[in-house]
Order: sequence, then C-alpha cells, then structure tokens
Amino acid sequence: MKLRAFAVIAALALPAVASAQPSSSPSSNGPSTGSSPGTGPQSPSSPSSGVSPNSGPSNSPSSNSPSTGASPSSGPAAPSGAPSNSGASGNSPSPGAPSAADNDAGPTMPSRQGAKLSDADTKIVAHLHHVNQMEITLAKQAQKQGTAHVKDYASTIVTDHQRADRDLTNLAKNHKVATIPADKPQSDADRQDEKDMTVSVARLKTLKGADFDKEYINMMVTGHDKELTRIDTSISAANDPALKTMLQSIKPVLQRHADAARDLQKSPQASLDTPAMKQQ
Repeated sequence: MKLRAFAVIAALALPAVASAQPSSSPSSNGPSTGSSPGTGPQSPSSPSSGVSPNSGPSNSPSSNSPSTGASPSSGPAAPSGAPSNSGASGNSPSPGAPSAADNDAGPTMPSRQGAKLSDADTKIVAHLHHVNQMEITLAKQAQKQGTAHVKDYASTIVTDHQRADRDLTNLAKNHKVATIPADKPQSDADRQDEKDMTVSVARLKTLKGADFDKEYINMMVTGHDKELTRIDTSISAANDPALKTMLQSIKPVLQRHADAARDLQKSPQASLDTPAMKQQ
C-alpha cells in the first residue's frame, strides 16, 4: 500500500514539475524588462511578474535597435577613440567666417588720393588742362600748314598732350572734380601772356610753309620754357600726392618738346630723330 501510494504521488507531481519548467526559462535568457532602455519607468499598475504589456517578446527587433525613448539631446554614443568635439564648440568660428577682430576693424579707410582737391590744386589742374588744349589746337594747325619736319614734331605734340590730358581728366574725376574749371589769370603777368597768345594764334592762322614753321616753332620754344618754370612752382605747391607725381612725370615731356623745338629753330631741316625726341 505504501509503495502504491508513493507511486500515485510521484505520478501527480511530475506534470506539475514539467509545467513549472518553461516559466523560468524566459527570465533566465531574455533581458530584464526593468533594465530595458526602451520601456522607461514601469507603470504602477504593471503586474509584479516583470513582463510589461508593451515590451513584447524577448527576441523583438526593438531589443537590438536604438532605444526610442532616448533623449534627443543625448545623440549616439561616440565610438571609442573618436576625436572629441569639444574643440568645435559654439564659440569657435566656422571656417571662412569673419572673426570678431575682422568685424571690429571697420571698413578700409579710403585713400587720400580720393579726397577732394583743394582750391589751389584745382587751379593747377585747370592751368594744365588749358595748356594741353592749346598745345593740341596749335599742333593740329601745324599738321595742316607746316612743312614736313614741323608736321612730324606737331604729331608728337598731339600724342603727348592728348595722353597727358586724359590722365589729368581721370585724376580730376577721381578727386571729385567732375568738370575741370576754366583757367583764369592769377596775376597781371598772366593776363598779359593771355593777350599775347591770342595775338600770336590769330597771326599763325594767316601763315603757311616756312613762315608758319618759324612762327610756330618760336611759340613752342617760348611757351615750353615758361611752362617748365611754372611747373617747378606747381610741384612745390601741390598738396595732393597724386597730382604732385603727375606734375613730376609731365616735366621731362615738356623738356623734350622744348629741346626738339629749339633744334628745329636752329636748323629748319633738322630731323626729329634727334636725341631729345628719341627719348619719348
């Protein structure tokens, strides 16, 4: 009887043991739902068995993917050995961006060459413009009424003074002088020179050939000598650096014109292949 009773008890106990065996296997192999990064804190109403209704099976793909409950600001974890981002903090300027020092430096200061010319410098410009125009007018007349050598000389005069006047006009515009004013005599001597020039120009229009050559060349020698003396005074008086530099560059051109005219004055047949004109 005892043996039969023991066998009955053992037979009844085996199914209970077999049914209890699977319930412990998931908890031993699956991750703990309390430590799952994606489930967050447990609800107070969750059963004590530890199986969250939202956690799903232990082998769910969510266990291998990044947690959807992670904070947006945390971002993915940096790999081991990766360079730190601390050097690229928000305080460092991005490449190519202007630095604070650049912003504080302010705009580039304008060159003094762009400043408005003084009244004295404007008068110098006005006189040079008048001389250039007069030289061009007389030289074009010489190209029509003079002999061959004088025509060649006149051609050089036109080229040089047209170039000088273009440069002078550009300088004036860059210094806020849109229109060069008329040249006005500054002294009694200037007024007398103006009257004498008017008489000489009127006489020159009536001459041709050798007579024209003589009168024209005499005017070129006298006129250039006067301008060479005056330009020295203008160089010393000029306030603007660009104007002073231009005056200094014009002087040797005037000197070559005067020397070539003097050579023609001495010998009407003189060639323009003289050293004075070759330097141009």
